[in-house]
Amino acid sequence: MVHKGSVLFEETQTMCVVWMKILIAVIAAFLWFATIQQVLFKKPFGLNPAPDSMLVILWVLIGIIMPLFFYTLRLHTTVFNDSIELRFGPLKICKREIKVDEIVSFQNRVYKPIKEYGGWGIRIGFRKRAVSMSGNRGVELVLKNGKKFMIGTQRPDELYDAIQTSKGKTV
Repeated sequence: MVHKGSVLFEETQTMCVVWMKILIAVIAAFLWFATIQQVLFKKPFGLNPAPDSMLVILWVLIGIIMPLFFYTLRLHTTVFNDSIELRFGPLKICKREIKVDEIVSFQNRVYKPIKEYGGWGIRIGFRKRAVSMSGNRGVELVLKNGKKFMIGTQRPDELYDAIQTSKGKTV
């Protein structure tokens, strides 16, 4: 995307939710243990062991790919003079651009990620959407179409100020 103007704010966030990291690590470690036990040491794992091929497939998907995916997840937020660009994912392929002139109002606020949006990540509800990685701070936009869009950030004051500058007015 070509933008006319400078970067007013830029932030890249990673997953910082400790309990999620621990949960992913425990599940992956369990599959590593089960696979090593059964495939390498030839000791059936559990009372009704899965076939070796099934266990290896699960190990690759859940023991290797899933942790790599979650540990490389990134939310990249950039505020330009004319728009806000959000890129989400390990390769930042999920993109969303919000033109500044689509924003009716915005506010810096504390929110409840699980209660209000069902957790972190890309969240799509009926009249509200969110993109966040961790924490409970963000800037909520109200768009011309009436929908609300929460941008989670570790630097809410700076994001708010950048949006305010891009709007060219005090809100």
